[in-house]
Amino acid sequence: MRGCWSGLQREAGLTVPAPGPHEDLIGDRLSGILHVDDPLRLAAYQRLLGLLGLAESAVNDALTDAERRLVTGFHFAVIPSRIAPSSLAESVALLHAHPAIVQELRELIPLLDEQSDHLTYPLDGPEAPSLHKEMPLSVHARHTVDDVLTAFGLLDFDKTAWKQTGVIRDDRTNSDLFFVTLEKSEREYSPSTLYKDYAISPTLFHWESQSTTTQQSKTGQRYIHHGQHGGNILLFVRGRKKQDGRTVPYIFLGPVDYVSHKGERPISFVWRLRRPMPADFFRQAKVASA
Repeated sequence: MRGCWSGLQREAGLTVPAPGPHEDLIGDRLSGILHVDDPLRLAAYQRLLGLLGLAESAVNDALTDAERRLVTGFHFAVIPSRIAPSSLAESVALLHAHPAIVQELRELIPLLDEQSDHLTYPLDGPEAPSLHKEMPLSVHARHTVDDVLTAFGLLDFDKTAWKQTGVIRDDRTNSDLFFVTLEKSEREYSPSTLYKDYAISPTLFHWESQSTTTQQSKTGQRYIHHGQHGGNILLFVRGRKKQDGRTVPYIFLGPVDYVSHKGERPISFVWRLRRPMPADFFRQAKVASA
């Protein structure tokens, strides 16, 4: 089934706004924001809808830096690359040319907010004082990799990020981003990437580094001594890679601190979460890890 809810209504003979030139292509991608449960991100999406109809020169001036990154995340989630404009202002204009999609978003965004089942916490709070004060991520919210990369400014209209998941380094904020899938299969992961990652408790997490990392390497030392050098270790975890044919987003468990390590190639670490993971996710993590 292709298209969007608006197209289905139109086929059923109901009255909906005009489709716009690329309704099917954009409508197919609206599922890319169904995971969003973060009030910070949903507020930015509402802000985006308020920009429709503005002159392109006014769009960027109307947004804070944090809002711009969140709206950029919306662009990469919803606008297919084959029709993607080269700037945020042009992307807003493209969305404005699809009245039915806009109406659908006005109905969908409050529904996503209503369905949120975790209390989330902005990352710019006291638990992460060394991070940029306007880093638009929320602890315990669901994020795709693109959500995270656009929040950090690593993915933008003029910048393509290295899309390998697992570990991503951001020198600007002195941060290492760990993306963990708990339930691994030999079909999807090579023997060298079947890492033993699991929740020990709601506040402790066992994680293995990449298979070539030694304790004395630059990377190993950065992980071990991150606290002494103002480094940030941010943990994103999901139970499995796919669910019902769709890529599963990650739960952001927030900044973690070093507890212990042993071995190498890979190094086994234990990290302490600054905020306990949600109880329901801990139960899911224990099942997935088993």
